[in-house]
Amino acid sequence: MIRNEKGFTIVETIASFVLVMTLSLSMLSILLKYKDTAQVENLKNTFQTLKETVTKDIQTDVRNRGLLSIERLTPNSVLFHFQDDTSTIFSVTNNVSSLDADTIRDKHYTYNNINYHIPSGVPDELPAGALAKDYQSVNIDLSDFYRVYDIGTYTIYSVNVNLTYDDLEEDYGIHLTFLVNDEAGLVAVTRNMMQDSSFENEPIQVRNSSTVITMGPIIATGQFVSNVTPFDGEKAVYFTCGTGMCDLLLDREIPVTPGRTYTISFYYATGSNVTGGVTQFEDSNGTAISGFNVTDTGESWMRASTTWTAPEGVTAIYPGFGIQTSGTSWMAIDAVQVEEGETVTLYHRT
Repeated sequence: MIRNEKGFTIVETIASFVLVMTLSLSMLSILLKYKDTAQVENLKNTFQTLKETVTKDIQTDVRNRGLLSIERLTPNSVLFHFQDDTSTIFSVTNNVSSLDADTIRDKHYTYNNINYHIPSGVPDELPAGALAKDYQSVNIDLSDFYRVYDIGTYTIYSVNVNLTYDDLEEDYGIHLTFLVNDEAGLVAVTRNMMQDSSFENEPIQVRNSSTVITMGPIIATGQFVSNVTPFDGEKAVYFTCGTGMCDLLLDREIPVTPGRTYTISFYYATGSNVTGGVTQFEDSNGTAISGFNVTDTGESWMRASTTWTAPEGVTAIYPGFGIQTSGTSWMAIDAVQVEEGETVTLYHRT
């Protein structure tokens, strides 16, 4: 048997080398995974801060100066008209096809002559011959940028920027709705913090419940009646229930800030035999948020709401719904809204 000068066989030496390399690769994999996770969290914080800053700046002006109207100027800009005879432009700069790298990187919101930078994902250094437009990771959709609705003496203005990033799941765009009395001015400001609030796009995951749910058009089978359709859009979340209690908690995280007050609301419909509601949202500490008045709706849509202040240490809430029944029944949920403040406002789909 061949040994080296220190008494190890060649086989033992090779085995030791393989073991060291395996451990090194494992450590490298862990470090890279940690780095990737940290980068994703930094991105989330960056986009969340951007969203909150721009939204707060616009809403502060609207409240302090009084909103008269919002006028569309271009496909990517609107003009806010205020009661103090001033006006301010809000615009989105998003060049996606330029051959100039700096132009591609220069994505931003502009409000009150202040630019708010939007990370493009394009690296500072590109491979030789590469085009910056092929390295963009941010996706900005302005297809629903401006809407206006007339309701008698009221006008609803809606400004929406859908913004996503390839490595993130959430929409970090700007979503604002203002209800204006044509004679008296601003009545309410709405910013719905619940993403895909009418369950039109994203698959729904249950966080901790054995209740089987369905997302989609309400189908007239089993306990469902043919005249019940989603309250908003083409889809809703619904489930059937036997005698007793049925509840569910959706795996849909809604970020909140400790110390701030929020109003939580949703529309719901139920079948017969409902004796009460067990609807409870839940915060990130696992504490239930109750106070919703849920009852038998007679197979029609009703709205439930409650006001809640986020305790210290709580960073998110999760939507929860449920009913107590004396016999077989069902529940459908749609148009969920979470907004900062103590007043429930007109529902705004996100």
